[in-house]
Amino acid sequence: MGTYSNPTLQKSISSIRPSTNSSSADQGLAAMITNRQNAIAANEKRNETNWKLRQGALAEVGVAKQTLVDAGKASKINMESLNVASKQIMKDYADTKIRLAQATSKYDGYEKDEAFVRNTKLMLDNIENTFGTMNYTVEKYKETLNSKGVGPGAGQIDMSSVDSGFLAMMEISKPGNGIDGEISWAADYDEGNGWTWKQVARGESIRQANLAKGIDSDVYEMSYKANADFENNKDNSDYNSFVYNTVPEVLDKKTIETLADLKVTNKEGKISDDYKIDGTETRNGEVFKTQSTNVRELYGRVKVAADAKVAGISAGTDDVVASSMRAYVGKGLEEETINGKKQFVYYKPSYNDNGTLKRKADGSMLKEESNKVILGDDQLGGGQFIRQNIEENAQRFGFNEEQFKEFSEWAQYQTAYELGAFTQDKGKIDVGATNRLRADKAAAISRNKANAGKFNTNQVIDNAVAGYNEAAGMGNTEGAMSALTSMNGLNGLIVVPDLNQGGIINVYEETGTGKNKMESLVGTLDVNAGIQEIYNIFGSEKVSTEDPTKTSQGKKINKLVESLIPISDEGKDIEGDEDFKEWFSQEQLDELGIELSEDLLGYNTITVTKDGKEILNFNPKEKEGQAKWEEMVRGLVDEKSSTNSGNKGASSKVETGKFG
Repeated sequence: MGTYSNPTLQKSISSIRPSTNSSSADQGLAAMITNRQNAIAANEKRNETNWKLRQGALAEVGVAKQTLVDAGKASKINMESLNVASKQIMKDYADTKIRLAQATSKYDGYEKDEAFVRNTKLMLDNIENTFGTMNYTVEKYKETLNSKGVGPGAGQIDMSSVDSGFLAMMEISKPGNGIDGEISWAADYDEGNGWTWKQVARGESIRQANLAKGIDSDVYEMSYKANADFENNKDNSDYNSFVYNTVPEVLDKKTIETLADLKVTNKEGKISDDYKIDGTETRNGEVFKTQSTNVRELYGRVKVAADAKVAGISAGTDDVVASSMRAYVGKGLEEETINGKKQFVYYKPSYNDNGTLKRKADGSMLKEESNKVILGDDQLGGGQFIRQNIEENAQRFGFNEEQFKEFSEWAQYQTAYELGAFTQDKGKIDVGATNRLRADKAAAISRNKANAGKFNTNQVIDNAVAGYNEAAGMGNTEGAMSALTSMNGLNGLIVVPDLNQGGIINVYEETGTGKNKMESLVGTLDVNAGIQEIYNIFGSEKVSTEDPTKTSQGKKINKLVESLIPISDEGKDIEGDEDFKEWFSQEQLDELGIELSEDLLGYNTITVTKDGKEILNFNPKEKEGQAKWEEMVRGLVDEKSSTNSGNKGASSKVETGKFG
């Protein structure tokens, strides 16, 4: 810490010395003696009065100085520079108070003295708040830096917003980091504004920071008064600080408390059972008891907390609004380049009739292009809006109606996402239902083997689809799905209807015998989307008359899908990118024409390249990353299958949906 040298206080202060009148020479000796005695008595009285005034002023100033020093100690101010500054201030304060007290009338500089005393007293009265505000800014920065760090993530310090001079000053203050410079404290005074306390940093690092702002100086000053004025008048924005911004966090402590008060979450902070729907789900030949979130109903409840969050973010600056969205790219929010500019995109969820989410075959949320929302203005890029502080926008923080609606709906969407409303429930296996399912499958296979000579493949498929359509037309969903099981045994495949979604079937291949008997998912099909895909996957060469543009592939889905996905069913412990990379043979990767490389900076991410171009970057430890990998593999396999069949319009994979 450096030594502070306070500039000389500018004063225009004069002392008034009382004049005395001597007696005339021609007066008598008696009168002379009397007058002399009276003068001595008057001087003694004046001296006594002045002594009391001075002692009173000094006592008051002594208390005031201690108040200032105590405030400095509480604020962890460098005491050497504080003592130097306060000593001069208190001396001038005491001299001025005595001069005013001794005056019997106005004198030259009387008004300046009065202003000086008034401003100094005001400064002393508010010194704890002044120092405390500065200390709050510095300590809050340190706390956030240590707990959250810097970057674009929620709760972190947005480095693009940090004053470079402040950053350099904070680095100088760290002991043992080898950065040259000194920090001191100073106080300036002018009659109009009173006292202004400043933290002053000097050094080469300060010069470099200033050059970035176009300033040629090695001095950086941070005003206590300006800091206090900002903190006291920042319109309730929790994200704008005097010298830096933090990235808003959607599901912060305050929001969590609000959701708990609204009974949206339980004591563990999880979505309340009031918004859960019990169900069953069949995966890889096993039946699971699951819980799905009624997202439509949940949305209505989280709106209160989301709207409060929007208000808090909107009270901040424009860059705070943009950074709040940047933090969630890849975490519910997607980023696309549109017209050469990055835009933030999100999808409004697609619901089933009971309010649960529609999902794809891999369990991920179904995203319909018609529900895509782009956040931001074309002139500014993703997540940013042009505010207009006009009367009609006054109730929306300067946003127009459309922008504010998009911003609010995104916060609602993101809150639900952070709560886990869109996460696929793993569920618990239902042993009894699974055994019954396996028994039904075994019986169906036996029946179909007995009938294998009676019907050819095409007839079996046609009859199954006809039976499905007839039963579905009568509203008999159970009978319709049962009709599809008549295809069991064709081409060594087993049909398992999806118990939750009418028209959706899962097709498995059985391999091995006895205890080593295995089931592999070949594909997920939607009967209502047309029967050509059914012909394809069961090995038929028949072309559907329903859609003459489609052609038969005459083959099952490429086995690469079975070997590469899903990760979660492999039973492997994902420790990181290197482990993941070693799972697959070079032959497998070559067949898809891709290369894998792990991140060299230690972020546990995998980069996938094809034909020298990056097509995917994901974290294999995260469910979201696993879903991205699975989606990419399926797409590449579909592309390969279509190319091999000579028909790029046909695909061996059908997205899961609900039809009826």
